[in-house]
Amino acid sequence: MEVLPAVTSALLTTTITFSSFFFLDGRSGDFFSEMAIVVVGTVTISLIEVIIILPSHIAHSKALNSLGKKKSFMERLGDSIINYLRDNLYQPTLRFAIRNKLLTMAIMVGLFMITMGAFSGGFIRATYFPNIERENIEVQLKMPSGTSERITMDRLNYIETKVWEVSEDMRLRRDDSLHVVKSIVRTLGPTIDQGSLNIILISSEVREMSSFEITNVFREAVGPINTSENLSFGTASPFGKPISVSLLGNNLTELQLAKEEFKAELSGLTDIRDIIDNDQQGFKEVNLKLKNKAHLLGLDLREVTRQVRQGFYGQEVQRLQRGLDEVKVWVRYNEDYRRSLQQLEDMRVRTTTGASYPLSEIADYHIELGTIEINHLNAQCEIQVEADLASSDVSATDINANIRDSILPPILGKYPSVRTSFEGQNREAIKTQTSAKQVMPVIMILILAIVTVTFRSLGQAVVIFALIPFSFIGVS
Repeated sequence: MEVLPAVTSALLTTTITFSSFFFLDGRSGDFFSEMAIVVVGTVTISLIEVIIILPSHIAHSKALNSLGKKKSFMERLGDSIINYLRDNLYQPTLRFAIRNKLLTMAIMVGLFMITMGAFSGGFIRATYFPNIERENIEVQLKMPSGTSERITMDRLNYIETKVWEVSEDMRLRRDDSLHVVKSIVRTLGPTIDQGSLNIILISSEVREMSSFEITNVFREAVGPINTSENLSFGTASPFGKPISVSLLGNNLTELQLAKEEFKAELSGLTDIRDIIDNDQQGFKEVNLKLKNKAHLLGLDLREVTRQVRQGFYGQEVQRLQRGLDEVKVWVRYNEDYRRSLQQLEDMRVRTTTGASYPLSEIADYHIELGTIEINHLNAQCEIQVEADLASSDVSATDINANIRDSILPPILGKYPSVRTSFEGQNREAIKTQTSAKQVMPVIMILILAIVTVTFRSLGQAVVIFALIPFSFIGVS
């Protein structure tokens, strides 16, 4: 019964601390809540066992009757090491600290200030989402819109060949002659101009390199892919990319110009790789603009484009039943009349009176790339630019701070209609921080109340809480 209050207090504070994970937002909250369920359940069962089951076990334990039993060599060795540390290291250090309270406090405060200074100066780097060792690497390829399936597959085959060449080179340098790559799954889609490779690696316990290092080797071996829009190597993360910035605005032209300048600035940073964006360029399109003559003839843009579409794309005019099948009959110009823009200019457009005029007399045209899709975020057009880290030692927090403070301000000053939003891992970290700031004060008050009741002194509880910041010294 003497130790029951202390044990109960320790288990309750642990339960309350991990209960805060249930209130965290974002994907990290989903992961932490599952861990909290296990911890809270385990601690609760342990508390029940300590109160009800453990005393009965101790009362009937035969270990209490074997105090005079001769100890084994390992037990004597362990006891001697513990006794040495207790008598020759711990006790003298404790006596010195008690006799020199001010000096001890000064040393602790000094170490704490040095630790905080190391954080501020970048000597100790922190990240919310560290690189986790994986056993697969994903390669994502995006070719220009309209690229044929054959060309996309050729590029994927080229990447796969380079990966196997690297794996063979690594195998020759290994003592066990094992391939680093177990298999590669090649996928085409979701459209014919997109594809991916899922590279399955051997177990991390057998590999001599981390998956991050192997990814960099593959990237260097493949190099840039001709005509590709996006090419990225890496492991999938549920939290998003470490570098992810959304450019927002309603002026698509300024958004695209800002995107190009932003990507150019990022390409100058040596700590990031695989800079990609989701601004997909479409096919070349012919856009018509009516002349004044068209309006005088009673034509509008809708009617002119309808006739152009009927002539070059076709128009369904009839459906025939052929057995169980239905056959659609389409009418359009012969292929010989659909080969060049000159034939488009010579196309005859019919008016409501039955007269016809060449398209070049009633309309001008210009060719530009069309838009496949326009992404939106918070009711604004969005172009998202993402990148991966070049090394596992690089801090995404430092790079995002550099982007926010040094790279983006000149670009935003040049394009005032554009604003930015940090997404990916940065957004998840902000979600977690915001929700933690709301729930942690309540959790700390509950823990303070439990510690106060246990010690029966608010002052002692406050002293214990005051020591919590010094734990950063050991963590760092």
